[in-house]
Amino acid sequence: MQTIKEFLKPDWRKALLFAVFALIAVGGHIQSWAFSDVPPKPPLYDLLRPFPLWAMWVELLFTLIILSLPLRIIGFNIMTSPFWLFVVANGLYFYLLSCLLVVSFDKYRNRFPKWLWVMIIIAPLALGLLGLVVSTLEYYYYLPLPTLIEIIPYFLGRWLITLLYLYLLSCLGFSVYDVFKRKRV
Repeated sequence: MQTIKEFLKPDWRKALLFAVFALIAVGGHIQSWAFSDVPPKPPLYDLLRPFPLWAMWVELLFTLIILSLPLRIIGFNIMTSPFWLFVVANGLYFYLLSCLLVVSFDKYRNRFPKWLWVMIIIAPLALGLLGLVVSTLEYYYYLPLPTLIEIIPYFLGRWLITLLYLYLLSCLGFSVYDVFKRKRV
């Protein structure tokens, strides 16, 4: 059984994942200026505009939003708290997510059968493509090439986030299975 200290101990993989999550969060925050239009425009806004960083950031924060629901009941909302507290909460959440991904990969990578890896990778891809086709048929009857090129980064970003969540849910399933298996023995 790993201790909390071992779980939180930094290494290069956790630091790399945290850096990726932090870059997504910073880019998403910069892109959120589009919803306010309060001058001045943030630096790098035009450079980051074609990337789906805001959408990926919001999808990554979904779990934090769910986990902070008990705090909302007592009147404390992390999402609308002062900016410094929101940044600290994001940083802690993304570091814990990085730790969880690395530790779960180390623990369960050999236990995942090939069919499960295929399902984790293919299921979000198939659902995303189905959604792309349905929305295309519903609204446009065809998708012009420039629009398709603009949608591809959003599609890939959503696919990666869904892949991450499915992987973590699969690891949770193995963890629950291990707990019940130990109790039966």
